[in-house]
Amino acid sequence: MGFLIDLISSTGFGSIIGLAGGFFTKWMEQKAIESKQDHEINMLSARKDLMIETAKIGMETAEVVGKLAIEQVEAKAFEVSQKTSKFGSAIKAVMRPVIIITLGYFTWDIYTTVDSMVGGLDSLPEDDLINLYKIIILSILSLFTMGVSWYFAQRSSKQFDRMTSGMMK
Repeated sequence: MGFLIDLISSTGFGSIIGLAGGFFTKWMEQKAIESKQDHEINMLSARKDLMIETAKIGMETAEVVGKLAIEQVEAKAFEVSQKTSKFGSAIKAVMRPVIIITLGYFTWDIYTTVDSMVGGLDSLPEDDLINLYKIIILSILSLFTMGVSWYFAQRSSKQFDRMTSGMMK
């Protein structure tokens, strides 16, 4: 056993392992280069085939352009059909703030109810009280930030729409 440990910890064994590792790395790099070159050849061949096919279907281009024009008109018609009425938009605009205000009220109500139930800071041992207040504060912050972020995420903003459409391209 001692001989095996001496052999494994020797510099010669480390050199052999390092040499084998270096050889394996170079071999893998060579394989990766060959694979990349094969891929590039296949891509050039595919591009050539695509160009030939594109030239063959040149006569069908006018038909495709016509279909695209029809789809654009249909998309515009669908967009117009999805617009809501002024009354619906007004209700939608009022409901979001009402929900946020209600959420804020109930979170405050829960806090004040729990505070009165525990009798404030003097009713519990200090460690339990600190843990309870941590939970309450984190819950209130979590619920309130969820509601506010939902509210602002639902608002339409032309600047935000431009930013996200730029990210989607």
